[in-house]
Amino acid sequence: GADLLAFGLLAVPAATRAHLATLLVGGRDGSASYRLDLAADTLRLWATGPLLGSGLGAYADALPPLKRAHGDVRSTHAESDALELLAEGGLLGLLALGLLAVAAARGAHAHLQATRDPLRKGLVLGAAGGLAALAAHSLVDFDLRLPANALLAAALLALAAAPRGDQEGRPAGRGLQAGAAALLALVAALLAWRAHGAWLLDRAEMRAGPQLRIAALDPLLARHLYLAEGFRLRGRAWLDLAGPQSAQRSARLQRAERDLARAVAWRPQWGEAWVELGWARLLRGDGAGAGAAFTRARQLDPTHAGLALAAAEGWLALGDAAEGVRVLAELVARQPSWFEEALRRARPFRLTRAQLAPVAGADPARLERLRQETEPRP
Repeated sequence: GADLLAFGLLAVPAATRAHLATLLVGGRDGSASYRLDLAADTLRLWATGPLLGSGLGAYADALPPLKRAHGDVRSTHAESDALELLAEGGLLGLLALGLLAVAAARGAHAHLQATRDPLRKGLVLGAAGGLAALAAHSLVDFDLRLPANALLAAALLALAAAPRGDQEGRPAGRGLQAGAAALLALVAALLAWRAHGAWLLDRAEMRAGPQLRIAALDPLLARHLYLAEGFRLRGRAWLDLAGPQSAQRSARLQRAERDLARAVAWRPQWGEAWVELGWARLLRGDGAGAGAAFTRARQLDPTHAGLALAAAEGWLALGDAAEGVRVLAELVARQPSWFEEALRRARPFRLTRAQLAPVAGADPARLERLRQETEPRP
């Protein structure tokens, strides 16, 4: 055993050995701290709907209101398939997965008992071993959220739990297999359609310039109305085109607001899209609507640093210095490293030292930096 372990340590790259060494430092390691905090946040999310969860695929939008730290990281997965399934599907989701695992295990056991073919036994055992490895990895990573790994797991599951040869000729079995095959073919076609839409969206996002992006997104969104990311991307493009000197500023801002409103209609808990909708309303002169959107964005993603800065700028542009400074102060209290950026965003609005004092808090260094920032220049 020791010689095998030594060989393994020598065979893996130096970067991998350094990463494994972080297991010895526990929570002091940045990655470990993030994973532990995210696990706690995910359990809080599960507690909001312990039986049914927040909905499959909703994790990225459902988690931010419950995050307590790491607001500079967009957490789209729980770093654990088990925790993410618990949060999204609740106890019933875990129960369904458990029933699937039991059915697969019984199928594999029956197959091993029924056949004497060494090749078939080897395939079943190999598939079961692969599934066990994927399941173990999924406890500490979002392994099965990657399409390639999910497809591999499905193929291994089919190999491990395939029906025995003596069942394949039964009429009832053939009918059931034909129905299942037709259903799976329909699902595969729908998934292929959606994958094609996602591929076209990636291509549109790579287009240089807002006009080219809009030209690529118009036909795409006409066919794929569910692409919230596409509506947000097109809304931002219209905002970019609606410059102060634009002759069509009003019409372009109206189109930006319409697209961003569609984005949040499809994803109502998407804080980043809400803050951009607030800016579209602000530029159109709808102060009340802008304020409501900024407030909603902050409620949905209170630790997101970029969102907080954009919302604070929006409040300052609306003339509500108190609310803008409050948002900046809350951001700096959570993440002190954003103090300089907060001052930079507030600078165009010429706030006084007394107004900006909450951003500095009681920290002497930040108070001195604030004094330098606000003292009259010769």
